[in-house]
Amino acid sequence: MYFYIHWIVYLLGTYTRISTMKHTLIISLCFAPLAICYILIKLSLWLSTSVDEAKYVREDSKRPHGPYLADAYADVDKEEEAD
Repeated sequence: MYFYIHWIVYLLGTYTRISTMKHTLIISLCFAPLAICYILIKLSLWLSTSVDEAKYVREDSKRPHGPYLADAYADVDKEEEAD
């Protein structure tokens, strides 16, 4: 008799563990499309931003740049300091 009770308890415990694993798998599969959509949105945003940045850099290199100073680090206030 003890053997049968032990076997029934073992089967119920196994069923509970399998049932819990099934529920976890079902919930994971329900949220999988949401995770896939999130990843695809992030990937498309990253790619479009990198393309826009490449276009900006390409256009900026062709833009005329202003006059450069002969000595950019010269002391501008040199005359004022002498007084």
